[in-house]
Amino acid sequence: MPNKLIVGAILLTCCLLFAGEALLLTWPSDLGYPESAVIYKAISAASGEALYRDWRSEPYAVTPYTPVYYLAVGLGANWLGLTVSGTYVFARLITLCATLGILCLIYLISRKSGSSISASLIAAGIFLSSPLLIPWGFVSRPDMLAIFLSLLGILVYLNAGQRDLLHLVAALLFVSAALTKQTAMAAPLSVALHLLWERRFLQAVRFMVIWSGLLAATFMIIDRGTDGLFFLNVISANAVPFRLDLIYRVAVEAWSLNALVVLLAVPSVFSKQARSRSSIRLILICLFISFIAAAASTAKIGSNTNYYSEAVAVMSVLASLALHDLFSKGAISYGRYSAKMWASAIILTVGVVAALVGRAYSKYWYLEARDINDIVYIVSRSSGDLLTDYPNIAIRSGKKVVIADPYFFSLLARQGKWSPQGLTSKIRRQEFSLIVLTAPLDHPHSWQGIPHWPAEILDAINSRYDLAGMANGGFFVYVPASQKIGSKR
Repeated sequence: MPNKLIVGAILLTCCLLFAGEALLLTWPSDLGYPESAVIYKAISAASGEALYRDWRSEPYAVTPYTPVYYLAVGLGANWLGLTVSGTYVFARLITLCATLGILCLIYLISRKSGSSISASLIAAGIFLSSPLLIPWGFVSRPDMLAIFLSLLGILVYLNAGQRDLLHLVAALLFVSAALTKQTAMAAPLSVALHLLWERRFLQAVRFMVIWSGLLAATFMIIDRGTDGLFFLNVISANAVPFRLDLIYRVAVEAWSLNALVVLLAVPSVFSKQARSRSSIRLILICLFISFIAAAASTAKIGSNTNYYSEAVAVMSVLASLALHDLFSKGAISYGRYSAKMWASAIILTVGVVAALVGRAYSKYWYLEARDINDIVYIVSRSSGDLLTDYPNIAIRSGKKVVIADPYFFSLLARQGKWSPQGLTSKIRRQEFSLIVLTAPLDHPHSWQGIPHWPAEILDAINSRYDLAGMANGGFFVYVPASQKIGSKR
């Protein structure tokens, strides 16, 4: 009975949450993250433009990640003949498929670590029920694809034994993960440390040489082929200011929303299995490194809870071990369940309910349900250029993108890496027929203490443009002073 209660609650949660995520795939607005910055770069690359270019000149658009995800989205959408709307859906489908692939890998790695079928399935379901997956489990970002490739590499390594060919395959998968998101380093480092722990020193050295050599060579080839613009985008642009207090704030938010997996995984860390099984030792090493990497990354201004996605996935594998022990103890009782078993079932069920509440909170907090149809219609009827902090509008209305992620450039401007003078001059000359903002000039958006626009740009808009009105979806429309916007539909 407790087993059925646990399985039923988690399966119901997974079905409800997967249905909700599937419905959001076709949502026209960005899903709590500037997806349009990724889509713009993917579409541009597919049309023959350089993926990595000098973002210090217009169009102001950084390509902050390694190329695999951009190329998969852009070339795939181009081959399928998709519209802009279809490209958004396609990019989200790639992320969602990678998330579902992670579920399969959690199951397979759990089974390889000795967990039962039911415990492994539920562990995968617990990951799917994580509030962390809103919106990161289906938004247009490379995180989930990189985690999928990393976990696939771990699975191949666990099945490799002494076979050097499979070690090479694992290394290639880890290189692919780093070419999807350059910070995907936890898995290969974990494998190297695990080989050292197992006293397989020659294999450890060979693996590190192959993996690091292939990765360094690939990075150098791409950078040389782009005349240094690859490193300018992927390395230099991402070197933004750090704030140590963000490590605590982001960690509290991430793990408070994933209390269920933490409660299940912690006992496995100190179990006898963790000391005796080689595969579990690898998982523990990977958890430690991914957690440290996530904590270090969240010190960066602009970071968010998605940095802990890999750690949650790895922790789900450890949770399967606790679930396996729980179910095996129930089976040994031949139908007579102890109080401990019932208490565990109740705790897990309450944990699932808490996950649902957390998901609802995450959806409310992260997803901006903006209606962009009205503003896209207005912009598409206007002549001249558009400046906006919501480039989704420019992409869908056929306007050129002037700046893809103003918040990113606000960070770069604070470091002196980017000068807003060129854009400010165009604003003062009233070269934009419309300026569309997601917040009024007197109450601008900010995130982690950084305004979404540099102050010089807001001052220029305020001095040369007037507020014409507010469109549906919460968009503030500004026109050159003494001009009026055309009538709406």
